[in-house]
Amino acid sequence: MSRPASFKTMGAIGRLWLMVVIGAWLAGPSFGKAPGKRHCYRGVCVKVLTVSQVQGLLGKTVRMTASHYGDPSVDPFNRGTFTSNGERFNANDPTRTASATLPDGTELLLRNPDTGAVSHVRVNDFGPFWVN
Repeated sequence: MSRPASFKTMGAIGRLWLMVVIGAWLAGPSFGKAPGKRHCYRGVCVKVLTVSQVQGLLGKTVRMTASHYGDPSVDPFNRGTFTSNGERFNANDPTRTASATLPDGTELLLRNPDTGAVSHVRVNDFGPFWVN
């Protein structure tokens, strides 16, 4: 399964605009990024936003950095097994994304400011780790 062209463009740019945080629902038990808790991976630790903090973002436009999954053979931070919420990793699923501070299960509507391309994604992993 290949990614839509607009999603490839968004990943290449690396900076996206978060237009709307659709919701913060938590599906099943989380293996890592629980709301309001500290989460660490490979020496990088952050405090994950609480559900009420995410709900405070509803309907707001926020600028943030986003990432897409790289192939485990070329991405040193990608083990290629499971995401932080326990889902099996799938680099070809354009509807999944990583965030260091948003809880797993948070749904986002992303807009590329350069192209206007829009993508609906759900956070299911911790990241991004690539530096521009």
